[in-house]
Amino acid sequence: MSRAASRVTTGIRVRRRRRRRAIPWRTLAFATALVTCVLIVIGTFGWAVPGLWSVARSHPYFAITEITVRGTTRVSREQILEWAGVRRGMSVWAAGPTEVRLRLLQHPDLANASVRRDFPRRVVISVKERIPAAIVVLDDLYFVDRAGHVMDRLRDSDSRDLPLITGVSRSDVEDGSSVLLRRAARLIRLCRRDGCGDGISEIHVDSRSGVTLIPLRRPVAIRLGWGAWRGKLTRTMRVLTAWDGQESRVALLDATYPNQVIVQMRPLPRPPEMPKRRGAKIGVRA
Repeated sequence: MSRAASRVTTGIRVRRRRRRRAIPWRTLAFATALVTCVLIVIGTFGWAVPGLWSVARSHPYFAITEITVRGTTRVSREQILEWAGVRRGMSVWAAGPTEVRLRLLQHPDLANASVRRDFPRRVVISVKERIPAAIVVLDDLYFVDRAGHVMDRLRDSDSRDLPLITGVSRSDVEDGSSVLLRRAARLIRLCRRDGCGDGISEIHVDSRSGVTLIPLRRPVAIRLGWGAWRGKLTRTMRVLTAWDGQESRVALLDATYPNQVIVQMRPLPRPPEMPKRRGAKIGVRA
């Protein structure tokens, strides 16, 4: 076959394919007629469309009869529904997923949430709770998650077996978090990954002098300051090991200086003073 014949054949095939993909004239005519009818109805009865839509939204057919809540352990179902603003009997149209999700994210114990409407009468709410990683002392005791976000206050039934964060005031916490809390949470994550002796009892945070850590089993204050925490912790752990069994004599380990740890000793107790004896009078007889 010559090149010219091949080009003609190819051209014919392309034209045939294009004709097959073309929309039939009947479909175009039906779509045109449908759009025309819709435009005529809107132009004639446009004033009634909002009213009809309002009636449809409030119809009992769309009243919520089932609300499914998933992912809750600490936060109760009642709290979820209260914060979501969703209740049985309300219209499913009023439970907009975006609005409901934004309301749920205002809860201090929720890290994420998703909302789905299953028409005509069901709403599904899935939440992801924050996991407590520490306890911060503010006006009361509050949980803090691993990102340094302040959660809800502790209840009487909640466990206190978590590191304590001190030195942060309520004014330091903005929008449920602060730089100081985020740094303290970062140190806790570092200790859990690399080890800080036998755990952390307390972390005191100061905006100028940095953080001071108190181990759980060895109650010796360790001043770390800001930055380079991994190397500082390695050096102080070696010093603590050398003083094993005599930690009560150590008041402070200062690791803020480069490549060294300064050991500050506790003052030795003074020996008890012996009571002064009065001199005995010796009488001489003449």
